[in-house]
Amino acid sequence: MIATIDTNVLVSGTLFRGVPGNVIDAAIDRRFTLALSREILTEFRTVLLRAKFGLSAEAVDVYVRDLESHAVVLNPTRRHHIVTADPDDNMVVDCAVEAAADIIVSGDAHLIDLRIVEGIQVVTPADFLESRYRVCPWENVRVRVRLPMPVDPSTFSESDNISRRIDRTSSSIE
Repeated sequence: MIATIDTNVLVSGTLFRGVPGNVIDAAIDRRFTLALSREILTEFRTVLLRAKFGLSAEAVDVYVRDLESHAVVLNPTRRHHIVTADPDDNMVVDCAVEAAADIIVSGDAHLIDLRIVEGIQVVTPADFLESRYRVCPWENVRVRVRLPMPVDPSTFSESDNISRRIDRTSSSIE
């Protein structure tokens, strides 16, 4: 299965964990093929660098590279104008169509309300986990958790929420 994850889910899963974090974990564990575009990754990086999150550029860059290593990264050529309420959301549609994705995972009402876009189902993170993996979305469902790339912990400050995510994923849970 190929899925495109909206920026809001990526940010929420990175900073606050919960259900969106479980979706990201499923991608990292290669339970589905994650399709992202350069635009989505750029927006993801830009949002994480907002002062209110207090993350260093180095920490954000490590996580963006890590996410890239677990995704098929595309540069969509076809532009869609389906989401009129928030035209920025069209980049998610562009990516999903280019990737021939089966599903778009989003927390954005403008996309979710459409339900199906260009033949691609749009679901919330909870619906994605429940329907695809038959799991309770608010529980950590991973059997094995592994950091996909070596990380030097000294590159993170104590205030970096992302470092807590990396620390959490660096050990195996059996």
